[in-house]
Amino acid sequence: MSIRNRIIIYFGLLALIVSAIFSVFNLVFMWSVEDLALQQILKTEKAHVLKGYFTHQQFNLPRHGSVSLYLSIDDFPPSIKDSFLQDPNQSEIFSDNGENYHILPILKEPEAYLVGEFSEQLIVRPIADTVLMFLGFVTVLLVLVSCAIGWMLANKAVKPLSSLLQLLQSTTPEKLPQNFAKQYSEDEVGYLAQTLESTLVRIRDFIQREQHFTRDVSHELRTPIAVIKGAGELIAQQLDSEKYPVVARLNSAVLQMEQIIETLLNLAREEKDWSYKETFKLLPKIEDCVIQYATLIGQKPVELDITLGPADAVHANPVAVEILLANIISNAFKHIQQGTVVIAYSDNLLSITDTGQGISEELKGRIFQSGVKGEKSSGFGVGLSLVKRLCQRQGIRIAVHSSEKGTRVELGF
Repeated sequence: MSIRNRIIIYFGLLALIVSAIFSVFNLVFMWSVEDLALQQILKTEKAHVLKGYFTHQQFNLPRHGSVSLYLSIDDFPPSIKDSFLQDPNQSEIFSDNGENYHILPILKEPEAYLVGEFSEQLIVRPIADTVLMFLGFVTVLLVLVSCAIGWMLANKAVKPLSSLLQLLQSTTPEKLPQNFAKQYSEDEVGYLAQTLESTLVRIRDFIQREQHFTRDVSHELRTPIAVIKGAGELIAQQLDSEKYPVVARLNSAVLQMEQIIETLLNLAREEKDWSYKETFKLLPKIEDCVIQYATLIGQKPVELDITLGPADAVHANPVAVEILLANIISNAFKHIQQGTVVIAYSDNLLSITDTGQGISEELKGRIFQSGVKGEKSSGFGVGLSLVKRLCQRQGIRIAVHSSEKGTRVELGF
């Protein structure tokens, strides 16, 4: 719910509560005044009746036509006699036929009571329904007026916030607003705008540093890597790879370095278009990746089982899939010491399973965090973090299942 609507509701609730309290107070006040007026009549008659008794030992008759003198409860009107006998302390009784009696004891010895039947003198009770309707109408009117006032005040109070929200909604990393805080007054919204402006200045500086860094890395690292890669290929052509396996490892390391740098740069740059997708066959890309990282297996007693049909295809970004395969397959080759690596595809689910030692229980919940790696790992702990971020951008489901019998990574396309 928006702040504007909450302000309006709060104004309406406040008006409703105040009106209800005021209405109850009015009704209680009116009834109390009426009861006091009737009791005053009885007190006046009491003074008159007792004056005769104390003067010549004989009660004067009440002067008010609605007041009667009773020297015994047995003489009370039948409609109130039983009720008064049950509770002699009550001062007001409503009979079944709607009569209103007020009772005032004036003497205990001899017993004497003044009883006034004031049905004709009642003012508030006969018009109680009308009063309630009027108070209800006034309550509704006050609530509507309060909501209208709340709406006006809410618009005035929320207008700077709405302006600030629109400004931030139109903000992009390439175009951050500047010098906008001065248009807001010196209040909480103005302080918020000043804080946002200073924060955006720091963000702008940070983005610029990151952009310069990625451009510098792209320019400074790709050239020497290309030189090393070309030199390695020339050496491989001139030397027997069986006699000099170090050459093959060198070329594999260069390819891995190139892949990692490309991954880092692609994930760091917002301008990279990861939304592009096409349908392509998986087997050729898996075979290329296996050939690139075969040196990680070396002479280890490891079997490779690829249960993938030549027609199996996925609809995704081919560059992204190449990066995912490179990281996952190289991890499997690197961490297995003996056993089998199985690469399978079925029902849009690609799985890479190895029979290595698995992931420790301590790391299972943190494997996608950057910098997290096993004790025996020689890497930097960024591979699965990159894979996770890339899967999120591509809409690919990733799951990792691991035990002491091995690890299975699943990619759902």
